[in-house]
Amino acid sequence: MDELIAAGDSFVSAHGSDFPWPKTALCSIEELRRMVGAHPGMRGMKTARLALPEIRVGADSPQETRMRLVLARSAHGEPVLNYVIRNTWGQPAVWPDAA
Repeated sequence: MDELIAAGDSFVSAHGSDFPWPKTALCSIEELRRMVGAHPGMRGMKTARLALPEIRVGADSPQETRMRLVLARSAHGEPVLNYVIRNTWGQPAVWPDAA
């Protein structure tokens, strides 16, 4: 299941213009939902429906997804992905994977 969530995260991963390397998602979470919904009897769709609620925009790698899932399933809760920390002048300065 976690590998499927990581794959979904990679499809919807995007960064805004605040990041050094802006990134456009391959699709939205809603587009994934529609695709899964359009193929209800296809092999693997039940598992895909179970994975959808755990897919998030912002995880850039399978390792980041694994970290996010461990934190989300622990007492620490869901981290904020790709949080932008700004310097004194309001410019983006640091981009931690999770905050």
